[in-house]
Amino acid sequence: LYALTGQALALLAQHPDADLEAQVRVLRCDYFNERDRAAAWHEIARLRELAPRLRNPGLRAAALGCEGELHEQSGNNTQAMALYEQAVTVAEGARDERRLAEVLYLRGYLRGVLGDFAPGLADLRRSLALYEKARLPVEMRTTTNAVASLYNRMGALDEARRYYEESLRSMPEGVATRERVIAQHNLGRNHKRAGRWDEAQRQFEQVLAMARELDYLRGQVHALRGLAAVRNARGDGAHALQLVEEAQRLYGQVPDEPLRARVLLQRAFSLRQLQRPADALPALREAIRVFAAGDAVMEEAEAREELARCSAELGEWRQAYEQQSRARRITEEMLRRQIDYRFATMKVQFDADARERELVMLQRENAAGERALAEQRRAAWLQIVAALLASALALALGAFAWRQRRTGHRMRALAMTDELTGLPNRRSALAALERVLQARQGGAVLIMDIDHFKRINDAHGHAVGDAVLRAACAAWREAAGAGVGFGRLGGEEFIAVLSAGGTREAMALAERLRAAIGAGDPGTGLPRVTTSIGVTALVPGDTVAGALARADEALYRAKEGGRNRVESRP
Repeated sequence: LYALTGQALALLAQHPDADLEAQVRVLRCDYFNERDRAAAWHEIARLRELAPRLRNPGLRAAALGCEGELHEQSGNNTQAMALYEQAVTVAEGARDERRLAEVLYLRGYLRGVLGDFAPGLADLRRSLALYEKARLPVEMRTTTNAVASLYNRMGALDEARRYYEESLRSMPEGVATRERVIAQHNLGRNHKRAGRWDEAQRQFEQVLAMARELDYLRGQVHALRGLAAVRNARGDGAHALQLVEEAQRLYGQVPDEPLRARVLLQRAFSLRQLQRPADALPALREAIRVFAAGDAVMEEAEAREELARCSAELGEWRQAYEQQSRARRITEEMLRRQIDYRFATMKVQFDADARERELVMLQRENAAGERALAEQRRAAWLQIVAALLASALALALGAFAWRQRRTGHRMRALAMTDELTGLPNRRSALAALERVLQARQGGAVLIMDIDHFKRINDAHGHAVGDAVLRAACAAWREAAGAGVGFGRLGGEEFIAVLSAGGTREAMALAERLRAAIGAGDPGTGLPRVTTSIGVTALVPGDTVAGALARADEALYRAKEGGRNRVESRP
């Protein structure tokens, strides 16, 4: 690559083209990134000079991405993130999907290192979708590995391992490549975190052999560090220290500050096991400095815990307590972020399910509308025929007119009725709620959701599921009595509207409805079901959207509280 790009620059010196030269400089920047930091910065300087003359602004995004990688490998993650943010903005503005995928990958990976799991995963999934659209399998595998690494950091080890193994299966067998070195090293780290030491050691040994075959120094250092970590975990500090020292002899040729800090951390582990905690302190302090400067929070917490152990062995109890406390604060913050991410994931799934239910409802309404329109057209045709025959067929005209009125009634009923249950549909139910609100005489709204209804469909089939819905509606109508309007919102979700009364009356009704469906009817042969109900009273100035939102919130609390229960929301 170095020789080819050198030849390309020589040709461009004779026939200048800013865009072509920028593409070559970006390739050289990536090449030097792992080998010669000064040469990489020279390429960045030249790319800055070319920027005003570029016809394709997407190339500027690529240059910003390469510059960000240099800062990241120098341990300056703050500056790296700022450059990645700028690169994403430039690539989006240029509508350059290939460059956008590249810089989204860089930003997503760094966000994972910094502990920003949810936005990091969003970036990586977006990058993966763009690579898939462009049909770039190598880049897709690289991005999949980054997703797995993010899951690894979150502690979702089984899911991460599946991604790594899937990526490795898609690569050519028996061929040593940098891509395989990286994927297999990540799989080794996954085994190490899970405590599968034999498998971790096997993976790291294979990675070391392939990296030596490829003369890939960075891969060799990573593999040696991984093997040292396994030896340290097994209490073999002497062998681990030998591996660390071999890695230290190599990483002088690898410009990567975070990697150097990780090797120093393993050196400290080894020295403490060899009863040399005082010798471990300089390595730990330097590792903590690099991790803290780069906001590598997980690694910083691990290093501070080790510093606390070394300080305790030296009798420096205050220092040990301080470092342990700082490590605990970092770990608790990471746990909070993991919980936030999992909550966000659940919310996304809930919103997706809600949108799916809404789509199904709209499809049913559209189908009803199409049927109604067909009936309208048919009625219009009958009107024309009746008009043509009016003079001779007065009796027939009367019959046709009667049929037209009957068809109109049927169309109106069809447009406002749920076909399966015979209840008013969503549109009709919400119109009834609007009328109760306009009357301003109190009232309440109940939203009922049949618990675990999907399981019934999956276990017994949709025909049984439909029968369960019809039976539930019949039981509710019988239990409710007069003064209560029912409707189907969609799927297994229903609404009941009280035209008068307040929370007390609504809660009493809700409990009757819950008990009615819970009692079941053995004679039907249908599976027994339960329902969760959310209740809210109508207040002056209320709106349909506001009342539904409160009732839905109460329903959500009922689901969270264990289902088969009633909750209210003032």
